[in-house]
Amino acid sequence: MIAILMKNFSLQVFILLIVELAIYSSFLLSKGINVRFIVPLTMMILAGSRLLIVLTAFTISWVKRAPRPPLMQINFVQTLRLIVHEWIAMLILFLFLIPLERWLGLRNPKDPKNQMKLPVLFIHGIFSNGGYWWALHRYLHQRQLTHLFTLNISPIFADIDSFAVEVKNRVEQICVETGASQVILVGHSMGGLIARAYFHHHGGKERIAKIITLGSPHHGTFFAYWMGGKNIRQMRPNNDWLNQLNALPSSTVPTISIYSYHDDFIVPQDSSILPDATNIAIAGVGHLAMGFSKEFQQQVYQEIVKTDPHESYLTHSRNN
Repeated sequence: MIAILMKNFSLQVFILLIVELAIYSSFLLSKGINVRFIVPLTMMILAGSRLLIVLTAFTISWVKRAPRPPLMQINFVQTLRLIVHEWIAMLILFLFLIPLERWLGLRNPKDPKNQMKLPVLFIHGIFSNGGYWWALHRYLHQRQLTHLFTLNISPIFADIDSFAVEVKNRVEQICVETGASQVILVGHSMGGLIARAYFHHHGGKERIAKIITLGSPHHGTFFAYWMGGKNIRQMRPNNDWLNQLNALPSSTVPTISIYSYHDDFIVPQDSSILPDATNIAIAGVGHLAMGFSKEFQQQVYQEIVKTDPHESYLTHSRNN
């Protein structure tokens, strides 16, 4: 049972959520709150706690922020929108998409062998699972990109190279299922580092057609100093593992780093800039909200389309 729990992040999030709600409800009952108000007040406390996390993260990320070019600066209204969107993304992810991931149908296309295009494998970041990709998956599906796969990496705090082995195994499985010889990798946050580790350390050079990273800490993040876990230590600025990865020769496949100058968890934000890659900066989008952001979705779509030799779906506007 413990082994199953350690490998199932959806279940872990669900259990922690139930425990958290029980604590809030018990506290309210102990204060003599009327029973009929317990549920709405409990949900308000839950939502408020997530807002506090988001506000704290944005405050720290602002203090430690990278210099922002004039075109990447936002006004007060855009700042409010940034915070609200990140807060909503956190609520949607951790209340619904991550706990319910296995029922979202994202892991494989319905008919993987009936695909004429390059498969796309999405790699999630830390404290997440394949459910993170629901919004982007839906966006791409609406534009006739149906050759989409996800995976769930575990356990949470294992080293990044062990995750890269999981990606390698998943890629081989996808190639067998589809008959493809290569895949496009899309990684969010730590997922981008996993993709690069697979390329450099685990035989991915022949299998990868393109690497697309979203908000990945290619040079580490200040927040990694706050937690333990081998993979988190590997995301600390100037740690040996990350320095060795960045010292390797540039990737021989196209690599795209899409990032936000208002990322609240990758600090400083220019840590996502990768030398010899195509770096695409976006303003006004938080770390968790990237998968929901139309700007990020459009960029990912365009990069997939540019890579795939089969252009039957190009009749769909890239700007839709």
